[in-house]
Amino acid sequence: MGAIVMAGDADEKIGEAKEKIVKAEEEKTALHRTVKELNAQIEKLKKRKAQLPRELQSIVDRLATSSPTASNQVSKLSEAQQAVAAAVSKHRKESHEKRLQSSGN
Repeated sequence: MGAIVMAGDADEKIGEAKEKIVKAEEEKTALHRTVKELNAQIEKLKKRKAQLPRELQSIVDRLATSSPTASNQVSKLSEAQQAVAAAVSKHRKESHEKRLQSSGN
């Protein structure tokens, strides 16, 4: 009778071991899938990284093209500000002179 109990225990342990093997295989498969997905993401990132210098150069080129235009506009704006300041100053001077002439009469 003891041999039958021992055989039953052995069968139970074999069954548990088989379940653990099946779970381990499933986990192994999931890990392999994850590794493949991560490798695919790494490859995408490497390609993206390779494209960045071209994109950055394109941005630098656009900035270099727009910089002289912006500089020219700033220069024109400064000239316009100076012209407005001169016109305001002239108007104030003329208004002051007119007031002096009016009060002197």
